[in-house]
Amino acid sequence: MQSKTDRAGTVTKYEYQPTYLSAIVKAAGTAQQQREEFVRDVAKNALLEHRIYDPKGKLRQSTVLTYNGRGQQIARTQTDAVTGVVRTLRNEYCEQAALDAGAALSWG
Repeated sequence: MQSKTDRAGTVTKYEYQPTYLSAIVKAAGTAQQQREEFVRDVAKNALLEHRIYDPKGKLRQSTVLTYNGRGQQIARTQTDAVTGVVRTLRNEYCEQAALDAGAALSWG
């Protein structure tokens, strides 16, 4: 699908790389237009980065995702380009070797 128009006449456009959706432009051609871009690791089918731009094309927010060797998400860093605030969420996974060695699970 290249674009769609809702009942109010608002157009949403879609852009693609050969194997994935790479951008969505909401309210295309209006003063409220917002562009979202997606960067993926095609081989692993993993989202690496998501960026949101304002109607003037200025970056508002970016999110970078990091994965371990098994493809599990280990970090998600969101940056507010307007305020400069950076938030990082980290994920930890129980490794079988640690469990076998008697490590206890902890919830935080």
